[in-house]
This record gives sequence, C-alpha cells and structure tokens, in this order.
Amino acid sequence: MYERLADKLKTTSAVKWFSSRGAEESWIAEVAEELGFPLPPSYRWWLIHYGNARFGDENILSIASPEHREYDDTDLLYIHRLNKAEDWWVKQFPNRLDLFVPMPNLANECKRLRLKARVLARLLLTCW
Repeated sequence: MYERLADKLKTTSAVKWFSSRGAEESWIAEVAEELGFPLPPSYRWWLIHYGNARFGDENILSIASPEHREYDDTDLLYIHRLNKAEDWWVKQFPNRLDLFVPMPNLANECKRLRLKARVLARLLLTCW
C-alpha cells in the first residue's frame, strides 16, 4: 500500500512536501506518550517519510522537533493542546485528534477540501 501511495505522490500536484523534513522516531514516541495511545502505522509512515506537507492550500499536521513544538501551528500536539484547552471543544469532541484542519474561505473551496481530506484520510488512516 505504501509503495502505491509513494508512487502517486510523485505525480500529484495536490500534495506538496519538503524532502528531508520527516519526523524522528523519538518525536513520534513523545507524541504517543502524551496522547496516551500510539499513532496509526500509516500515519507514522507518513510522518517519517514525508512529515511536513501541504494538501491543496492547507497543511497536513506533522510532528515538529520538540524545541519548536510550542509555537509550530502545523504540529499535531500544538493543535491538540489548543483544542484541549477549550471546554466547548472537549465537550463536543472528547476523543478527537485532528490530522488535517482545512480553513476554507468559500463554500466551493470547503467542498473541494472536504473531498480531498476524505481521500487523504482513507489513504493515511487505514486503522485506528
């Protein structure tokens, strides 16, 4: 499965990543420890091999180095901590973890991003 995804990523313009910016295993372990559960194998693969990427006009959340995690708005834990700090968020989504957060400006853009997000989620999150 990962080989097919890697081949598709070579030819798509929808996903853009920055080579040599993958997450280190120790960073992933720290995130899993704070979250209290392991990340799915497919997302771990993504983080290690691609890490920092954009899907259309939005970021796929990644894992920043620990020294940058407190202010990197593309970091999974940074976003998760912000969400958990909001009472309304915790009440509405007590077990939610975002990996992709589209912020569309227009209704049509929103539909396009939701479709792309669903496709990406199917590719990255084969199990949880």
